[in-house]
Amino acid sequence: MGKNEIFYMHLWKSLAGLLVISMGVGSSIPQAIAQTKKEHFVIESSRAQLGSTALRTGQLLAGADQLTVLAGGKVVVLCLNETEATFTSTAKVLSKCPSTQVRETDGRSLAGVVWDWFRGKPLPNSIQDARAGLANLPYVISPRKSKILTTRPRIHWNQVEGAEAYTVQLSSPTTEVISWEITAEELNYQYPLAQPALVLGETYSIKITTSNFIASTEDGQTVTIEVLDEAKQQELFGLLKELRQLDLSAQTEIILESILYEEYELYSQAIAILSGYMRENPNALDIRERLAELYGRIGLPREEQQQYEEIIGRSPGQITEIRMRALNRLADFAEGNEEEAIAAKYRAEGQQISQQLGY
Repeated sequence: MGKNEIFYMHLWKSLAGLLVISMGVGSSIPQAIAQTKKEHFVIESSRAQLGSTALRTGQLLAGADQLTVLAGGKVVVLCLNETEATFTSTAKVLSKCPSTQVRETDGRSLAGVVWDWFRGKPLPNSIQDARAGLANLPYVISPRKSKILTTRPRIHWNQVEGAEAYTVQLSSPTTEVISWEITAEELNYQYPLAQPALVLGETYSIKITTSNFIASTEDGQTVTIEVLDEAKQQELFGLLKELRQLDLSAQTEIILESILYEEYELYSQAIAILSGYMRENPNALDIRERLAELYGRIGLPREEQQQYEEIIGRSPGQITEIRMRALNRLADFAEGNEEEAIAAKYRAEGQQISQQLGY
């Protein structure tokens, strides 16, 4: 299995609870066919097999599939009807997961949004991207290359050695006319009530300059934000309400909620909810991996790298897909920084895990 296939297989588990078949009222699928459709997804597996093959996270299952769960093992499946089923003994999938799901949709469906996200999901940043943003710049951390829900955002930026204060500017990306400017000694500042509210649907550029004249734009990146328009906000809130009515675990709900935010380009919002969950659950490595991916998506490789290092530090000796992907990504960073020996070490362990997993 190639690197891209492994990456996309990983994405399946995030989508599992949101897949539906929209067939219209009165439609049906013959039971024999329905039981062989690969429509349920493994989100957790230990000491379990499908036939003679070890069951893997992200694998698709049919209702007729027989799961063999060994002593002390467990399989958690996200069924097509958007519920989780836990298997601790040998059983067929259909014993806990129904074979079909019929739903009428009005407008943009929850499943449709997540499928759009899946089709447009980029691969992780290239090795060249891993070098960017590591310079000692006052780069914008949040909101960054993101749409936002508030008209008065709090802006966070990176600390720069030797800087005693920071000037924050908001301007039009087309005219470069500065609409707001403030100087602060802290590393964050909220757009004040005394200023006119940011306009829904409008795009703004953020620039941070230190007191010793180092600008956030020196890495060649222009950071923009846009306030999500009212119609999109209402659409999103409806989908979030639908998601929260599903009977899902807190961790699965957080993953899917972050996907919704990402699909609406609310990257800072997605990062905020994942970070909040991580503070209470620091060993939830699949959530940490989602967080790392999002940092990479918005051009914060240093923060991305830190999350992958946390994954490695919290999974010593584990033979898992998450550790394998983290090792490969850290090898990318090491190669980007011309640390060939470190990169080779990461690659070697990643390849060893890949072989042990049967890829």
